[in-house]
Formats: sequence, C-alpha cells, structure tokens
Amino acid sequence: MSGEQDVRELLGVAAEGAGRSRTSTEEVYAKAARVRWRRRLVVSGAVAAVVAAGAVAVPALAGDEGGTKGASVAAPSPPGGSEKAKGLAGLLPPGVGEIEEVDLAGRALAAGPGQAGQWGRRGPLDSSYAVRKDGGVGLVDINLMSRSDVEEKLVDGSAEGDLCAPDRADASVRKECREEELGDGRVLTTWRARAHAPADGGPRWGPTLVGWLRLKDGGVLMLQDSTGFTGKGSLGRPMASVPLSRDELRALIVRPELLPEKPGK
Repeated sequence: MSGEQDVRELLGVAAEGAGRSRTSTEEVYAKAARVRWRRRLVVSGAVAAVVAAGAVAVPALAGDEGGTKGASVAAPSPPGGSEKAKGLAGLLPPGVGEIEEVDLAGRALAAGPGQAGQWGRRGPLDSSYAVRKDGGVGLVDINLMSRSDVEEKLVDGSAEGDLCAPDRADASVRKECREEELGDGRVLTTWRARAHAPADGGPRWGPTLVGWLRLKDGGVLMLQDSTGFTGKGSLGRPMASVPLSRDELRALIVRPELLPEKPGK
C-alpha cells in the first residue's frame, strides 16, 4: 500500500472519530509514517524487535543451511573497499564470499532488508553489504538502534514480550523462531522471513534470516541476512541460500565490534 493510501485510511479514521476527539493533519501524517515503517519491517520479517549485545558464552544454536562451516581466517573484501566492509570481513569466516558495502537507499528500493536502516545506524559497522559468491549476490544489513529510536518507531509495544509466542498477532511473519536469553537482560531472537514480492512491482526479496538482539539499555541490534533481490536496483543474481548460517549470524550479532566503544575504554 502506498503512503498516500495510508494517509487516506487514517484520515478516514479521523473523520469517523469526529465529535469524539480532534486529530490534526500533522498527527495523521505522523501516524501514517509509523504505519508504513511497521509494514516495511513486517515485509522483511523484522517487526516486533528484540536484542542484546556483547560477546557472551552460550550454547550454539542448531546447525542450519546456508553459510559456511568452521573457519580461522577472515572473509575477503574487494581491494580498495570501504573500511566498514573490511571491518565486517574481518569478523566473518572464510568461504562466506566477497564483502562490499552498498548504498541501498541510493537505489530507492522498496521494503526489504536495509530499509529499516534509514534510521538508527548508531553502530560502527552499521550499513548494508553485498556478499558475492559463486555468481550470486546476497545481502547482510546491520543496524543498531537506541532505545529512543525503538520507542519512536514501535510505539504500539510490538517490540515487547516473547517474539516467538504462537499467539502473537504478528507470529505469521516469523518462521522457525528461536529466542535465547543471554543474561543480564539481553535476549537474542532469530527467525526466517519468507520471500516477498510487493504488489506495487518493487524489488522481489528472497528468503531472509533475521537476528534481533535486545540490549539491556533498551536498544536493539538488528542483523538481516538475505539471499538478495531481483527487480529495480538489483545487485545481481540472488544466492541459492542466505550468506550466513544461523550459527554464523548468531556468532556475528554478539560480537562487541558491532557496538560503539564505551567511554574510558
């Protein structure tokens, strides 16, 4: 649904409520913006966030398809690539593929991994990255959001509670959902989001593995691991499976290098 349609819907609601309460045009447009943002997160499988951060020793999640097995050497990044790409490549095992930072916003893409990243972006490696391997191009997106970011965008409380609970209204967007308490108020939730082809003819996104780490300060670290997309702005043929396995995604999202250094360190 377009932004204009969102506003029409909300204006209709406001009209129906006339006599009960007054709703300004500014409030309507602000609410419409929040509705569009939540729909984008649903599409990417990232609605109702959770997260925690920092390296911590916890049992590894069960193995999964995609990604690579075992490693001791970093993944490569193209010669002359960005410092962020080199930083991310240094945290990944070999065999993942070549890492390149990309500007999805500049491609004017519709909903999908990276869209939520147009706000937040508070971490040292926050960005969108193309992962190239065997002729395919996947996508990894990292986004650290502060507590105020989350409260501003998820005002309906959808970021609270057990995201894997089957009775949640938004449970259908999360497949193979797993929630793991890391201690000290931190919670890691991972799930699969199915492929998505928007009705408006925008980019068609492949399957995506999502990680949300709820931080003890109320912030959220989001990591999206997608096979890629086709259509407008395509980076190339999507991968057959997500670039990182669930184990690899988990290992990456708890790395302290994804968080800003604390003062005094």
